[in-house]
Amino acid sequence: MTSATFKVGDATVEQERAARQRLEAVLEFAPAFIVAVSPQGTIDFINRTLPQHDKKDVLGASWLHYFPADRQAIMSEALRKTVETGTTQNFETTTTGPDGETRWFDSQIAPVRIGGVIAGAVLVSQDVTERKREHAELLAGRQMALLGTLAAGVAHEINTPIQYVGDSLLFLQDASGDLLQLFEKLQGLREGALTGEPLEDVVRRAALAEQDADLPYLRENIPQAFERCVEGLNRVATIVRSLKEFAHPGHQEMTPIDVNRLIQNTLTIAVNEYKYVADVETDLGELPPVTCHAGEIAQAVLNIVVNAAHAISDVVCASRPRGVISVSTRHEGDTVLIAIGDTGGGIPEAIRARIFDPFFTTKEVGKGTGQGLAIANATVRERHAGELTFQTKVPGGTTFFIRLPIGGEP
Repeated sequence: MTSATFKVGDATVEQERAARQRLEAVLEFAPAFIVAVSPQGTIDFINRTLPQHDKKDVLGASWLHYFPADRQAIMSEALRKTVETGTTQNFETTTTGPDGETRWFDSQIAPVRIGGVIAGAVLVSQDVTERKREHAELLAGRQMALLGTLAAGVAHEINTPIQYVGDSLLFLQDASGDLLQLFEKLQGLREGALTGEPLEDVVRRAALAEQDADLPYLRENIPQAFERCVEGLNRVATIVRSLKEFAHPGHQEMTPIDVNRLIQNTLTIAVNEYKYVADVETDLGELPPVTCHAGEIAQAVLNIVVNAAHAISDVVCASRPRGVISVSTRHEGDTVLIAIGDTGGGIPEAIRARIFDPFFTTKEVGKGTGQGLAIANATVRERHAGELTFQTKVPGGTTFFIRLPIGGEP
């Protein structure tokens, strides 16, 4: 009886071993990395590893050992919440690939329960490096296209203050010539007075010299000309600085930024897109620094502002010559909210479900590519774990809402 039982037990163990091997063989070809970790973060199981690592070395090691230091706090917190609360956590992380380049992973960690007790967690990580690269290329292409479209407008915006700076300088040049002539005449009169010329004649000739130079006119207008020069040069400097900050590629990692300043810069470089059809009203609240990819958020805001300008231009007419683009920000809990509204015609109900679809556009050929809102949506949702929603009324206009986590992490 004992021998038979032992043989049956042997067979059971062998069957379990074979089943485990089959399961591991199947999981090895899963399109994601699957890792089982203890509550302390020790790797108990992994379906496969990157080529530069050996599975036998990975098992029993800390899962944090294979990730950069700047991501470890996020991962440790995700594991802690999973084990303590039994909830699934999502986060994004990176590791070094076999070629030495950074690989990006969208990760989800969920509790593992045995007998109703949380005994550890399972991590499922999907390699999204190519998707991120494609998104970055699409974003860069869209940004360059928009910058090209805006270039003529920016040049026009710079040309206007440069023109009145130039006009003011021409006036100052003429005025300085008149003043120098006046000074020469006064110098001659002084020399005449020193050689005995009657004082009455000197005073009369000085008055005539001042009259010829139109001194009251110069006294009134020279300060104004200098003010126009300073104002014009400040305007040019603002436009150039805004364009530089918008076009700068920025950091690969998220960094804390001033969202209100970002919005003001974006409105500055987009002014030629809306100034002929709309006025801009801003209500920028007090915000904490927001950790994000500044260039990408600026791009998203620009796309929506340009879209608002186009929506208004479609409905302006003799009886309604101008519209309004409203931009506001406010701090709500652990998020900030950016609202961008327009007084355009609104979005028809039939197409509302499609406005974030890539390449979907209702604009005429050459005016829209259908990428602006799609890229803004992908940027806010996928890159920043935020939300992009809208409210619309036909007629009446549309307001888009960008909600971003202040900490910059999902």
